[in-house]
Amino acid sequence: MYKKADYYTLYKKKCNSGGFIYHYYCYDAKGKRVLRSTGCRKRGEAVEVIQKRIETGTLIYPAGFIGYRLNFKESESITFKEYCEPLFKDGCPLMKERKARGKKITKEYIKISRLSLDKHVIPYLGDFPIKKIAYIDLNNWLINLPSVARIKNNSANNVLKVVRTVFNYAYLHGAIDVDPSKDVKPLASVDNSYACFTPEQIKLLFEEPWEDNRITYVMCLLSASTGMRMGEIRALQNYQIKEDRIIIDASYSDRDGRKSTKSGKPREVPITSSLKKEIDIIRYNSKDNPNAYVFHVKGKNPVCEEFVLTALYKKLDELKIKRVVNGAKLCFHSFRHFFNTQLISSGVSGELTRNVIGHQSTAMTDRYLHLKAEDLKFITDVQESILK
Repeated sequence: MYKKADYYTLYKKKCNSGGFIYHYYCYDAKGKRVLRSTGCRKRGEAVEVIQKRIETGTLIYPAGFIGYRLNFKESESITFKEYCEPLFKDGCPLMKERKARGKKITKEYIKISRLSLDKHVIPYLGDFPIKKIAYIDLNNWLINLPSVARIKNNSANNVLKVVRTVFNYAYLHGAIDVDPSKDVKPLASVDNSYACFTPEQIKLLFEEPWEDNRITYVMCLLSASTGMRMGEIRALQNYQIKEDRIIIDASYSDRDGRKSTKSGKPREVPITSSLKKEIDIIRYNSKDNPNAYVFHVKGKNPVCEEFVLTALYKKLDELKIKRVVNGAKLCFHSFRHFFNTQLISSGVSGELTRNVIGHQSTAMTDRYLHLKAEDLKFITDVQESILK
């Protein structure tokens, strides 16, 4: 009785991010009752979308979702591999939608997500019709993934995030009636934390400048004294260096080039006069160019990460400092852990520490810029004590 082509009933469905999205029930050509999303939060807008779909004959398979999918097979038999074929690539409809809603999408994220699908998901689930993949299939796949693919639990959980993105997108756009991934729990996390340098090791490392590699010396010293990440230091340009502080508003990766910081917000960190002097030595020839990179080797681009790490590991070996401590590795990021530890152990407040380090939390305020004079003194006192 209600199975005519233009019949529908509105349904207000709660979404994972909060709020509601209007969906509607309608009937496919076989008389099966199906649920489709309008993508709208307002009833009036949802009704307009539905009327347009009725006019264009896309009530069952809305334009925008099924546009690429109809090139394959009927929806009942389309495989997971076929559904994923256009995703995480140039022109990817999923990424286009996310960007339109203000999500920060990097080339690195897209590439890694595509590699994860191709290497760890499609070989095992690719031939299954996407509508027939159930919770038990995904749960068994995840549990066996670390041993089959020889990866750690944390890496498997990262692949699960990509799978959830795909299934959530398929569900919201009507390709599947139920999202089988939402109840799949991540595997037990394995502690892959970096080791932290000790004060004795820091003093040994920076007792004398590394005359054979002054650039790496200053980059490591800067991280140990400010907690800056490798990418943030590589991205440093002259305009960010002030007399008593550094404005951290960018990061750098070989794949994405210069981009925003991990949090997406700028912050600042104070520096002592001695640290400023070390930085000025490095940027002596390019100091007058505000957009010149501070740490570069004979060119416009920043010094490469491999160059820095090779020099650091060589120095650690020369000083007979063990690279692995209780199963955790010493690396460039260990300087950040060291500085964070020094701030906390020196009594610097958690809020000020988060602001300077750049950690995010629900309790964190938006006070990233214009630190107060007493804040500067707290941090510089810690910096002065590091090499004593």
